[in-house]
Amino acid sequence: MITCQTCGHANTPGAVFCSQCATNLRAGSGFVNATYNAAGGGAYHYATRGTTILVLGILSIVICSVMGPIAWVMGNEDLRQIDSGAAAPDERGTVQAGRILGMIATILMIVSIFFVIFIVAAASSATSRW
Repeated sequence: MITCQTCGHANTPGAVFCSQCATNLRAGSGFVNATYNAAGGGAYHYATRGTTILVLGILSIVICSVMGPIAWVMGNEDLRQIDSGAAAPDERGTVQAGRILGMIATILMIVSIFFVIFIVAAASSATSRW
């Protein structure tokens, strides 16, 4: 039996998370289980959305920059879950790439908005002089 350090619950041998309070029982021991069973029998509480985040990041650069903030926020959330041990670390690179693309698209969108406002203001002031 593995005893949880947080709540004192006795868990079955080989358990990764406490069945009572969901604390990572192997935190700090260097244990990394990079396998995830998509059918629901895996060792992690959350599945990473690395591919979705990467696709949103790419689409935000290529087609629609409005998807950039979505990729950025989803990437931040998934990286927090990976860092806490609640999600498998095998998709970390994909999540980071999608998050960075989302950041770039968001910054480009903000710069574009300011540029359009500047052009409209310049055009309206130029026409009002004549």
